[in-house]
Amino acid sequence: MSSALLSEAGCGEIRTVSHIDDTSDTVRRLCDMGFTEGARVIKLFSSPSGGISAYLVRGSVIAVRRGDAERIFTDEP
Repeated sequence: MSSALLSEAGCGEIRTVSHIDDTSDTVRRLCDMGFTEGARVIKLFSSPSGGISAYLVRGSVIAVRRGDAERIFTDEP
């Protein structure tokens, strides 16, 4: 499978996290919220501006900024 950014997922698409490309505190928070390797993520919807999207991960709905979602790599469906 090839890699794609989580930010590129369409609404309703299911992706699996392959890795996060950063070591900042933001990444640590994303991992704490469930964005870890192997986690299944569903993009639920995006804001009209596209700056924030909501994802269902490990039973919780999490709002993620586009810049942070661009650091999360997933396996393409």
